[in-house]
Amino acid sequence: MPKRKPKRRTKSRKRVAHRSFSERVLIGIILVTIVFVWFFLFFIMEKKPDHPLIRSKKLISKDIENLNGLLKGSIFSLGLREKAQKGVFSISEHNGSFRVTPYREDFILPGGLDPEILKKRLNKLLDVSGYKHHITFKEHKNFLFAKVSIDGYTSHILYFYYPEKIINGRVVIVIDDIGNNLGVAMELINMEVPITLSILPFRPYSDRIAQKARDAGRDVLLHLPMEPKDPANNPGKGALFTAMSLDDIRSIVNKDILSVPYVVGVNNHMGSKFSEDAERMRAALEEIRDRSLFFLDSRTSKDSKGFVLAQEMGMNAFDRNVFLDNERDIDYIKDQLEELARLAEKHGFAIAIGHPHEVTIAAIKEMLPFFEKESLDVVPLSYLVEHNSYLKATPHNDLPLHNGSYHSE
Repeated sequence: MPKRKPKRRTKSRKRVAHRSFSERVLIGIILVTIVFVWFFLFFIMEKKPDHPLIRSKKLISKDIENLNGLLKGSIFSLGLREKAQKGVFSISEHNGSFRVTPYREDFILPGGLDPEILKKRLNKLLDVSGYKHHITFKEHKNFLFAKVSIDGYTSHILYFYYPEKIINGRVVIVIDDIGNNLGVAMELINMEVPITLSILPFRPYSDRIAQKARDAGRDVLLHLPMEPKDPANNPGKGALFTAMSLDDIRSIVNKDILSVPYVVGVNNHMGSKFSEDAERMRAALEEIRDRSLFFLDSRTSKDSKGFVLAQEMGMNAFDRNVFLDNERDIDYIKDQLEELARLAEKHGFAIAIGHPHEVTIAAIKEMLPFFEKESLDVVPLSYLVEHNSYLKATPHNDLPLHNGSYHSE
């Protein structure tokens, strides 16, 4: 009879049974994991609010309303008055979380109140309020912006408007003959008031200075060279002469404009002879007008036709009122700046022309506090164009030229 091998068969069955048990355990673990993950995703995360703070709607509303009372009391105690309420606080629930619409209010700062005092007052109030808070401020030209948050919720958007400044007049200061000295030009560009720079064509730094001025938000004029009565005075490259044909004049004006980037207007360099020639002056102005530029008559001659012709042609045009530095003496230049102020107070605006002399720049800097005290605003020449009521308010040729001074060149 053949021999049986029960031991081997028993051993094989044990191994099969062992493997089946391991597989069952693994499958069980996988199923439990799937059920847990499903439970976590659909029950726990579904109920978790998006916002990090889990609190009742009633408590959040109460805290924000209490804070609103504290803030308003502190604000009003400094003498501010409410300008407008543009957003009312509200809170709602959405998918298990809260949506807060903050208070949105505007206030007017009283004259003489340093905004830093307001900042310190609000910071101190929030520090002692007991709320977990955050406040940010951002300075703008006309207002101070503040955003208040408590416990992670934005509760207030506040605008604190500065009081409107009373302006008694506006003055424009144009500095001619720019293009040869980069350092002096940068000193003018970096002044705290917007000096208007008139740049000569084809000079070593004409292009670079125009770029710097434009980047700083300063007006760039083309200082267009024109023939003077005295042949000993050389107007330089790109000049216009009365002996030229009208076509040549237009061509040269075009090239001069292209040589100085970012120009918004043109004024004449020298030109006591050329500006008296109505026919040739008109040809030059036609090219300027066709490029939508304004014209400032430097008035190097009392018989200049520039301003009157430009007005007749429908252009934005101005007359120079004061020459600052016929004499390179600081007291004389400061007197001229005072005359500029007087004209601006009388007529609403006035325009001065000076040159990039060290003494001229020093005098302007010394007189800035005087302009501030007299509530006179120093503006770029383009401001008068943008607010064209200045062009119509007073016939500009009624404004007197200081002591008959024409800086004849």
